[in-house]
Amino acid sequence: MKKLIRSKMKSTAILMIAFILILLSSSFAADKSVAYPSEGILVFRGLDDTSSPTNVQDSRASAIQNVKLTRSLKLQKRFGYQTVNNRINQQRGTDYFPAVTGLYYTKLSTGTEHRYAVCANKVYYDNSGAWVEIGNVITYDQDYQFTWATALDTTILTNDVNVSYKITNGITFGALDVSDLSDTLTKVKSIAWFKNYLILANTVEAGTERPTRFRWSDVGTIETYQDDNFIDIAALGGQEINGMAQLYDNLYVFMTDSIWKVSLVGGDEIFVVSKVVDNVGCIAKNSIQSINLLNQRKGLVFLSKDKRVYFFDGTSLGEISILISNTLSSLNLTRLQYAVSAQDGSDYFLCVTDGANATSNNLLLDFQYEIGEWTKHIQIDANAMAKVVDSDSDTRIYFGNYASLVYDYDVDDLYNDVVGVEDGISAVGLTYDLADGTATDLTIIVTDTAIDYVATGATITITSGTGNGQEKVVIDQVSTGLIVDSAFTTTPDSSSLFSLGSIDASYTTKWYDLGEPARRKQISEMFLWADDSSGTTLDITATLDFNSPLSVVEVSLQAAGGLWDVGLWGDAVWGGAEALFKRVKLTDQGRLFKYKFSNSEIDQTFSLFGYKFIHWNYDLK
Repeated sequence: MKKLIRSKMKSTAILMIAFILILLSSSFAADKSVAYPSEGILVFRGLDDTSSPTNVQDSRASAIQNVKLTRSLKLQKRFGYQTVNNRINQQRGTDYFPAVTGLYYTKLSTGTEHRYAVCANKVYYDNSGAWVEIGNVITYDQDYQFTWATALDTTILTNDVNVSYKITNGITFGALDVSDLSDTLTKVKSIAWFKNYLILANTVEAGTERPTRFRWSDVGTIETYQDDNFIDIAALGGQEINGMAQLYDNLYVFMTDSIWKVSLVGGDEIFVVSKVVDNVGCIAKNSIQSINLLNQRKGLVFLSKDKRVYFFDGTSLGEISILISNTLSSLNLTRLQYAVSAQDGSDYFLCVTDGANATSNNLLLDFQYEIGEWTKHIQIDANAMAKVVDSDSDTRIYFGNYASLVYDYDVDDLYNDVVGVEDGISAVGLTYDLADGTATDLTIIVTDTAIDYVATGATITITSGTGNGQEKVVIDQVSTGLIVDSAFTTTPDSSSLFSLGSIDASYTTKWYDLGEPARRKQISEMFLWADDSSGTTLDITATLDFNSPLSVVEVSLQAAGGLWDVGLWGDAVWGGAEALFKRVKLTDQGRLFKYKFSNSEIDQTFSLFGYKFIHWNYDLK
């Protein structure tokens, strides 16, 4: 291992020396050429769509999609996702493939682990490769999303529509018993297990809405209650409790426009409630996550009703979404409450609905809180998310979509979403019936080539011909065709081509004036430091002076066996097992420049460490 580390350090050092020599040789070659930046290289930071174009910080992106950033500010095309078990075999009338409305992981005191999913009116558990039903009395709508808690080795779940439910012994499903209460409790929006009390918040009791009610069980129980054990927080104030989360020794209650601290004091009062934040609250119950920053600062992240994301550490509140305010401004206001989230120790993921006419979550915002940067991802239509420990004891992010499928997100070394295929279409029909009888008259795409791959769960994109640009989810397959979850608006035909599982990744730089916005310049070269990615091509697209994109340069990210000291000038490579340098020739002239790095090919990935411009200055005119 030490030899490997020393080898990697030596390789990196040699690369840096080579990079410096390249820049020096370029400077000696022409005394009018200028390097930007004059020292170091431009690395990759996250999105800034808020600052004026010429005031964006160097290294930030003006647009970003399906890429991730590392702690060292390396840019990487995101990995793909894969399905978890089989498609959940469900049907609700003519809604053949209903949404997943809940996901949860818990570990009991015995060490037994369970992973749960809710789809349509049923609850399922992960039984070593299959989703197995354990309950079927839930009222279904795609927006009836669940919140969860574990208390006394019992999993509690609630959706603000039905009574709260419990799962005991890992697989026994039933209603939570709250019959001790004189007023029948029929709905609960938010739950928490805090200081050995089960908290039920925002309730309906005896048919009356209690949107600010904070009710608790007897200590050490989950099904013993006293009528008087509740507090109405800011009753009749026009707010409601939307979520709860524990931070250190206190529980925080998130209302529509405020945050309240709940402390256990014991005695007759039991709990004391105090307001800690006014005029800012949480709109989405499933947006709240606890995260730890690199400076050991711990806090809660959540989405507010004014389309902002905040970080709250128990005393101070700060907005962390300032640089993506334009992205957030396009979110569907009426669907903010259905945003879902998860965090994995380095990233906070928030899936939201982008577009006024959209009716489901379609945009994944990724706050990489180790470095404080935002990225965005598409084709991750999550209606439920959870941090889980999988059967291999790895911490993973699962998400459930709107077509009865659960996925494992960002799987290392998977370069496509589920599978990567490009093919043509022979015919499209509306006559396919599932073998189990749960769905009839489905759309089947007859492919030009026989299917010898697993495509269920992949997104199919029509890439040319009739129906170009449309996307559907594959929910089943036969040897000659792919069955999708719903009919196309414009039916593809034999002129159409399609792609399965492609990840369309791109990063567009800020507008660079290279320190002199009034002077015309020519970008003659770009030096690009990247991982050696065999078989991958990277498109570099130039845009000048706020006009339309002008030119595209295709760059191979393969070292082709080149050694540190044998690269050729022109489209040159200095590479080896770890990384390579590309010297890319450019001919772009203007006052302002931005460049887009992109790749949408199946079975390809890229990792970029940084870049640097070599340019010529013209006289001021």
